[in-house]
Formats: sequence, C-alpha cells, structure tokens
Amino acid sequence: DTAYLHASSTFYLSYVPGSAVLYSDGSANGSILDSEDLFGVGVEIAKEKEKPGDIPGACEGYILYRIKADQPAWITASEVSLDGENWSERITALTGEILFMRIRYENTGTTWQTAVTVYDDLGEGLELIPGTIVVKNEKQEKGVTVSDGLIDKGINVGDYAPGQWFLVEYQARVNAEAGKELKNSARTVTANGTQKDSCIITIK
Repeated sequence: DTAYLHASSTFYLSYVPGSAVLYSDGSANGSILDSEDLFGVGVEIAKEKEKPGDIPGACEGYILYRIKADQPAWITASEVSLDGENWSERITALTGEILFMRIRYENTGTTWQTAVTVYDDLGEGLELIPGTIVVKNEKQEKGVTVSDGLIDKGINVGDYAPGQWFLVEYQARVNAEAGKELKNSARTVTANGTQKDSCIITIK
C-alpha cells in the first residue's frame, strides 16, 4: 500500500531516530525496531508460534514510527555602507570614496547546507581594495581574512546548520563619474540551489 504527502513547495522526509515500535497481540509487542532494517531489507514482525514476533490468528500487528518534513531555505543579501555600521541596499556616494560591502547569509530552513559557496560581481565602477575580504560567523565574530578569490572564483565558506549565518565583508573604491548608478551583485550557491541579491550605489 502507499501513502502520499502533499505540500506547496519541495520538502524532504527524514526518520525520527528510535521511533519505530512494533505493536501486536504477539510476544514482540512494544519492540523497538532497527531503522536500517525497516527502511532496507525489512524486519520480521511475525515468526513461528512462541517465538518473538508471533501474531496469533485473527489478530493484528502494526509498526508505528515518526517522520519529519524538512525544507531547505536561506537568506542572501547584498548590502553596502558608508561607515561599516549602517547597512542598506541603496546608498549615494562620491567618486573616489571607499565603501564597505557585505554579503549576508542565514540558514532559515530545517536542513544542513554544506559547502556553501559565495560569489560577488563588483560590476563596472567599483574596485576591490585587496586584502580586505573577511568572513564572519558565530565562531569567528571578529572575522577571518580570506583570499581575493571572492570576486573571480567565489569562496567556499563551509557548512551551516539551521539558524547559523555568515557575513562576507570587504571594501571597494568608487571609480565611476557623477550621475552613474552602480550595481553590485552577490549570490550564494548550495546543494539546494542558488540565490541572488544586489545593492545599488548612485554617484552624486
């Protein structure tokens, strides 16, 4: 027989460890079942009379177990600041000014995300200040300086459990003339897909 679960978006099912229990009128009533067997080669719930798993005639037996619906979800934000404290998706700046740039990620789902990779496209009119790229997270709140590969090749920032986050911060110089509107784009790539976001700098 088959049971179906429906949802409005993609989700995954995971077994709740230790929750599979055999209930029957036989001698094995209340037995906790091995999940690897249950979801693999199978488990015997009825054997010969007087042996574990025996279910008398005209009686029944069933297995009760729990599953959890997991869903991957995360936030990606590209932000810019004039002072490194007040972050926004849109600011006004001067030619030659040095800006603080930030990519913000947070795992808002219920699954681990492994080997999260982040990329940044400075776009025309912005120039990276070499050696300023720093990654911050719960374990490294002060930040760790990483290579400048963020711009060309992207950087792998590791694995993140539900609720965990990271920040990638760096500095860039404005090389555009007054009146230009610059767009900085960032993206995070995970096994569950890619997210993109951008911020806008207007040159006054």
